[in-house]
Order: sequence, then structure tokens, then C-alpha cells
Amino acid sequence: MIKRYYYWGSLLLMGGLCLSACGNKNPGVSKEELRREFAKSATPAAGVEDSLAGWGDNDSLQVFPEDYQAPSGIKYDSHITDHGMIVLNVESALRNVRPMKLTDLGQQVQYRIMEANDDWTSLIAAGDDFLMPDEEGVWLLDKDLRKKRLLIRSDLQVIHTPGGGVGIGGGHLMQNFYYDSERKQLRFTCYNTDKRRSYLVVASLTGLMASSQPAELKTFRNRLPIGNSYLFSMPGGYGMAVRHSDELYTFGMKGDTLCHFVLGNSERYKPRLFEAERDIVYHVGGRTLFYHAYGNKIYRVKDASTLEVVYKLDFGSLSRITGADVARGGNVRSSYFVTSCMETDHFLFLNVDKGYDSENARRKGEVQLYSLVYNKRNGEFFSLPEVTGGGHPESPLIAAGLQGDLPFWPNLNLNGDPAFVVGKAVLEKYYPIQLRGNDKLGEFNETDLILMTVK
Repeated sequence: MIKRYYYWGSLLLMGGLCLSACGNKNPGVSKEELRREFAKSATPAAGVEDSLAGWGDNDSLQVFPEDYQAPSGIKYDSHITDHGMIVLNVESALRNVRPMKLTDLGQQVQYRIMEANDDWTSLIAAGDDFLMPDEEGVWLLDKDLRKKRLLIRSDLQVIHTPGGGVGIGGGHLMQNFYYDSERKQLRFTCYNTDKRRSYLVVASLTGLMASSQPAELKTFRNRLPIGNSYLFSMPGGYGMAVRHSDELYTFGMKGDTLCHFVLGNSERYKPRLFEAERDIVYHVGGRTLFYHAYGNKIYRVKDASTLEVVYKLDFGSLSRITGADVARGGNVRSSYFVTSCMETDHFLFLNVDKGYDSENARRKGEVQLYSLVYNKRNGEFFSLPEVTGGGHPESPLIAAGLQGDLPFWPNLNLNGDPAFVVGKAVLEKYYPIQLRGNDKLGEFNETDLILMTVK
């Protein structure tokens, strides 16, 4: 799958590569050995570097000493329920082809030009305001997405190279932002790029907002050492996946193991240079949901010991292979892969590729790209028409409808409304056929980062 990154995405990719490089990849272990192995990698160990100082409302935040050891044992039995599960027939949806217009999503389209150094894909709601990271740190935004003030100052050393490239010269990379509305706490993972260690950081939003100065990231002490396979946060805890398997653990905010889930056959495998699918996490209405790679299901996290299957993707007679099959050299050219999913109050949006998507595969025409939509209000599941007209394959976009708009494919849930964050250069590179003759695109500069919201 081609990663359509702009500036900030390239930094996240670097961090992801570092995390992957530090993960354990021993395929020849039993389940019990795997559990012991994962527990060692996920449990804080002695000798952790100097902890960072807490910020605001410290009585409610845990401070972890250097020799901290998480409580041992698993507290709860796991439960996976499919009550109320919706089965979506992908094979039928690929035959049920029809166009979609922006007016099918809403009546008002808003455009904003954003700063290219901001990570708008990590934008999260916090009460009536929003929180967003960028190169400087974490910003508080108002309801109109205007920057109000810097809450946390980052120590990440970003290197800008000739030609527009970026690199990391040290410091901590902040990712995976989550707001616990019940506890009014901001959480994020913090990756030490020098020592290649990961932490889960907790900050009191009340304390951050009460301070007259931004908190310095290097002064935080309330950070929990974690392994390199963080997946999601949830109220009162977080989840970590066992890399390249079907296993998942949930943890409390002291690193205590709450539950162990097996989402498939739990076959352990050593990956190739690429994964055709990845776990995808998103949030709807304050709830955490995730698609498990190669597993055909989207889960909602009810609590630390309960997962609810919300959607099951039925591919019918279409070819599907597992991550282990991909690693063994299985036929990826004739197989179908889920490469993105995003949900709003009224729709579920999916990208499905036939074949592994890459620049080379596109040049050779060895991949077919599909965009699928499930309408939660009337139950219709359909696909957008394939893009024709020459050139390389393109993922179908929702048609502009009016000449004064851009075509659209949501990659962000903005308080229940679908939003599309994309650079003009990305649109021109990956969607030239669908943008032919579009007058709206000419209103933007080549370096503009565009946020479209449909209400």
C-alpha cells in the first residue's frame, strides 16, 4: 500500500520504522513462550533512563521510578462478542457500483489552508476544543481549529535537508494521541529516538491549561515504559498487539496486564519486507475501534476484557491470504487487501486493493484500487466506479458534484463529520485523472495543505 505522506507523515514513518526494527521477530516459539516473551517486552524493566517530571494535578498521575516493575499476572478472562454484528459482503459491494457526490454526505463544504508542519491526521477533540501535535509540540485549538496556545513543547530535533526532505536528529517523537474525557487526561506515546525506547505519557489537561507557560516535554515524570507494539488507548488503559500474530493484550495505567485476546489462529510468522495489511485504529463517539490486519473484522473496545465485533467483512469467493501467507511468498497479485477504514456517524469508508499497492505495481498496472462505502442509515454497501482514462491506477474519490469543489475521500472524523486532509501536491500526483479540468485546485499553492470538511 502506498503511503501518501506529506511532511509530518514522513516523521511518523521514521518513528514507525524505528519501532519495527526494535520488535521481536522470533517465529519458532510456542504460545506459552510467546506470552512470556511479550510480557518481558511490554513490562517496564529496571534501569529505565531518568523519568520526566509530571505537569499539573500530579496527585492523580502516577510517577514511575527507574526500577519500576509492573504487577505480574493477567487479571481478567477475555470476551469477544458478535451480538449485533453487521456482515458486509465485499464481493457484492464490488458489483454494486454507483457514483457518490459530496452532497450525499452533507450540504456544506468548508476549506481551510493548514500549516504544512502540523499533524492534522492526529487531531483529537477535547471538550469544546481540539488538540493537535506539530513540530513544536502539542497545541490547543479552538472550535474553528485556530491555534490558541502551545501546551507542551517538544524536544524533537527535526532536520530539514535541501530539496524539502526532513529527518530526525534526536529527542522524543510524540505519536498516538488520545484524550480520556472521563479523567480529563491527554495520553500519547513518546519514542526516545536516541535510546530507541517507548513510553506512554499521561498529562492532566486541566494542569496544562492552567499553566501560563508550555510544559517542557523533558520535564515529565509520569511516563510508563512500554514495549514497541502499542496499538490503542482506552479509558483507564491501553492495548498492545503481539507483532505478526493474532494476539492482543490490554494493560492498566500501571502497566499491569488486564487481559489477553486471541483474534485468530495466532500463527506467529516472520514478515517479509512489507506487510500487505496493518492494524488500523480509529475513534467514533469517544469509543476506540480497530481493524485487525488480515482478520476481516472491525472491533470496538467495550472495556479491558471485552471486544465487540461491529463489522465482519465477507469476501465471498474473492481471494484472501493471511500475513503468514504473505510472508511465505503467497500470491499477493490476485488477493484482496483492506488498506484503510474510517467511520463517521453515518458512514463507513473502506479502501480495498486487489494486489499489493506500490509505485512499481501502479506503473505495471498490477494493482486495482477500490473505494467502498457503507451507509449506516439505509444499510446500502457499494463501491465507487473505477477510475479510467489512462495513466496509473487511482483510488476512486467521491465526486465533487459542483465545479467549485474538489473530489473527496475522508481520512479524518471531525466531531462526527467526514474530513479530508491532503496536500495539493499529493492530489496532483495520485489523482490526476479525477482532477482534470478542476478549477478549484488552481486556487491553492503547490505547498498548501488542504482540510476539507463536509457538514
